[in-house]
This record gives sequence, structure tokens and C-alpha cells, in this order.
Amino acid sequence: MALAATGQTGTDAGIKEDASSHSVWFNMASDKSQSEFYFPAIAQGRELTAGLISGGADPGLTHRVAKEVRRVLAEAEVEDT
Repeated sequence: MALAATGQTGTDAGIKEDASSHSVWFNMASDKSQSEFYFPAIAQGRELTAGLISGGADPGLTHRVAKEVRRVLAEAEVEDT
């Protein structure tokens, strides 16, 4: 797995080329269209874990939904005690 986040288009493209030549999954922080994977927002409780992704379409929405899922998990755990 390789992540390019240099902010330099040429450098990031070179990293992608190297990753591709070694069959390594690649993510370019500055260009979702060049990415083969995305990092999920994680919402974790005591017994449940949820990973949320938007496929790079809306990281802000993913963050907000993960925050809400964390709140729901916390409430559910309090109710179960």
C-alpha cells in the first residue's frame, strides 16, 4: 500500500508509477481519480466497529456521519449496561 501526499504533482505521479510497477495499491491524497483505495472513517464502540467511505466523493460527509455513528454506538452501549 502506498500513499502519495507530497503536494507535488510530478512526484506523486512518480510514486504512483513505482507502486503500479510493484503491484502495490496506491492512493494520491490530492487526486481521488488516481487512487485505488480510500481510508475509511472509523466509528468504534466496545463491541462494534464501523468503517465508512464515500469513495473520495465527500470526505466531510463521511466524517460527519462517522461522528454520528460514534454517538449512536455510545448511547447503545450505555443502554446495554
